[in-house]
Amino acid sequence: MPTHWTYKPVAADSDLQQGDILNPSTSLESLFKEVHPHFCNAKYLAFMILTQTCDLVRRNGQCSARFINVAVIRSLADVLPSLLDTVCERVHDRTYTDKTKNRGQDLLERILNQNEQRLSLFYLYPDGDVGIGEDAVAFLRVSVAFRSDHYDQMLESRKGQLTSEFGAKLGWLVGSLYSRVGTQDWPKDKLKQLVRPHLTEQVEWVSDRAVARLKKDGVDTESLAREELLQRLKTRLPSSKEQGIKRVVAVINELMPDLSPKQIDRIRLRLTNDTALKAHFKPG
Repeated sequence: MPTHWTYKPVAADSDLQQGDILNPSTSLESLFKEVHPHFCNAKYLAFMILTQTCDLVRRNGQCSARFINVAVIRSLADVLPSLLDTVCERVHDRTYTDKTKNRGQDLLERILNQNEQRLSLFYLYPDGDVGIGEDAVAFLRVSVAFRSDHYDQMLESRKGQLTSEFGAKLGWLVGSLYSRVGTQDWPKDKLKQLVRPHLTEQVEWVSDRAVARLKKDGVDTESLAREELLQRLKTRLPSSKEQGIKRVVAVINELMPDLSPKQIDRIRLRLTNDTALKAHFKPG
């Protein structure tokens, strides 16, 4: 019995419906090998039927659709970098500037609430009863068509089914209709909990100031190994105040070369602890 509101139990004697989730069973895999061998790949967790339900109803053993369109379903973790690349400032593989993190947050919230129309994605919450073991997305633009002769093979592979409201939302996304179908959203607190691990465990967010420093030094960030890049970027940069004090001390040294190292250190410490001086420098 599915536990999430996106899904409903599958009636064994029901016809195929738009939004049905097909497991990559032996039967379905043999069909792909025959017609679309490219999709016989473990990266495709499952497949989703896109053809309208009304065209899948069987009358006298036949449905009216000559072809049945099926979209691929992939792990959200696997495709997350390519999705973030579309909205965040990329520094390296799975590495982005922290000033664009909010864009990634907004993108994931749209995906989880089924509101990401530009990329044509349909989010699937993990539920073992429908054969989806991790956060996943159906790519509505990446689909294949099978002749309706293979109806029974798809029926045998069906593992999950969308509720009527989510089936309607899928139909709207697929058909690019001019009216919006409202579907249940995640509570805001829960949504943030769901988004957080995708943005903290799978990708890195680095200071755009540190990135700018490397580029100013002529470093091609993409040419470095990712770990080396992260090490360089996470090296602490001196604040504007620290840089200012360093320059002031250097000037004093030039003008008063007879000062002892101890005197220079006292001047540096005095400048560092001067709260009035801090107000003249930007944070960071």
